[in-house]
Amino acid sequence: MEGPRFTWGDTVRVATGALQAWRSGAIAEVVGFREVDTPAVALELDAAIGSTLYLVEFSDGSSLEIPEAAIEAAEEQ
Repeated sequence: MEGPRFTWGDTVRVATGALQAWRSGAIAEVVGFREVDTPAVALELDAAIGSTLYLVEFSDGSSLEIPEAAIEAAEEQ
């Protein structure tokens, strides 16, 4: 497996096609990441074992753990 695509402090956008519960389209900052390592986590977050989950923090201070497939690089503003 390759390393994570994003790292701490990176500004990302939750993909517009992502679940609304993950705040689709919102900008966030990566504050952590880990590998999906159990079937339970894979099922809960609809992510493959071995894929990366990102803990992202939004401007309101809230945070969510979101699979890499639902995260994209934020466009420069």
